[in-house]
Amino acid sequence: MAIVEEAGKKVLDVLRKMGFSPYEAKAYFTLFLWGEMKAGDIPKMSGVPQSRVYVTLESLAEKKIVRVKDARPKLYNATIPLHKIAKSYVESRQNEIDYVMQNGRWLNEVANAISPVVKNHWNRVGIFEPNYGRG
Repeated sequence: MAIVEEAGKKVLDVLRKMGFSPYEAKAYFTLFLWGEMKAGDIPKMSGVPQSRVYVTLESLAEKKIVRVKDARPKLYNATIPLHKIAKSYVESRQNEIDYVMQNGRWLNEVANAISPVVKNHWNRVGIFEPNYGRG
């Protein structure tokens, strides 16, 4: 397998953390490294089983990560460079972090505002405590 070197394993791990299936990661990375290929050549280079290569390539094509050239046989190539996929992933994670931070501050403000009310009316709020008794 052409991509089993240590750096390749790290890239595959990162792609899987970014949401690629193991086969998608292998197929994409192989196309990224080697360029345009026939589907039949991808299993030899990537380790994706022959029985899964077409489904995997279709999945990547639907995500617009791989392009299919309508030839005989069909040819496949990576449409988005690895660094752009990584950059997009980092940006989306940063947006999620920003959202959580922003809403975390808001929730903290709400909790601080509600806290005195809860303390003053604890006997009524106590009804929200779980009842672990039977039946």
